[in-house]
Amino acid sequence: FDLNRMAKEQATALEKIIERQSPNGGFAWFPGGKESWYMTQYILEGLGHLDRLGVKSINDDARVVRLIDNAVQFIDEQLIDYYNELKRRKVDMDKDNLSPIVIHYLYTRSFFMNYPIEGDLKKVVKTFLQQTDDYWLNKGIYQEGMITLALHRMDESPKTIKKIIKSLKERSIRNKERGMYWKLDAGYYWYQLPIESHALMIEVFDEVAEDEKIVEELKVWLLKAKQATHWKTTKSTAAAVYALLMNG
Repeated sequence: FDLNRMAKEQATALEKIIERQSPNGGFAWFPGGKESWYMTQYILEGLGHLDRLGVKSINDDARVVRLIDNAVQFIDEQLIDYYNELKRRKVDMDKDNLSPIVIHYLYTRSFFMNYPIEGDLKKVVKTFLQQTDDYWLNKGIYQEGMITLALHRMDESPKTIKKIIKSLKERSIRNKERGMYWKLDAGYYWYQLPIESHALMIEVFDEVAEDEKIVEELKVWLLKAKQATHWKTTKSTAAAVYALLMNG
């Protein structure tokens, strides 16, 4: 690697991200567009991954810290607004209100537990965390993995975590040549993408289940997928690279 070139490209990319953050902390899909709850979380998720990999500039650069401060505040406000809208519409809060964006919030927010969850936010987060106990099943592999990691990092529902891990193992396919994988329903939405889903499973079995053997089998499938076809997008490539690098 040309380290000078990499450093320059990293600085350029960082400048672009900083420029594109709106005053309210959110990010749009395109410059000048309306802030997107999902896109803001996706950028925060990426920064959380870099922090976990030990990339120093995440905590050492005051501009990045400020970006994260504002983005975390934005997604917290989005969750509270979402909850208040459910209440305004008199939606039964005992039923399943765990939408994909809420599950993605819980996962993304779990990277930033140094920001306190208190006041109204604490009540709202608690409500959705409690719903994971009853409604995690049939959310799909990707979202179930996100729920597991969020519960683990937030010190919630160890029984539910065990149930999800057990269920994931039971539904997996293990093959000597191809490693360990799942039959995934590929689709258009962000939570129906096979490479990202599989990469997240490596995160789950590495961090939560702490099962090295399974992690290695999962990595085999990921590398075979690269050999057989390719990781189709920059998004899936970033997820795959993170999964392969996170534990050496």
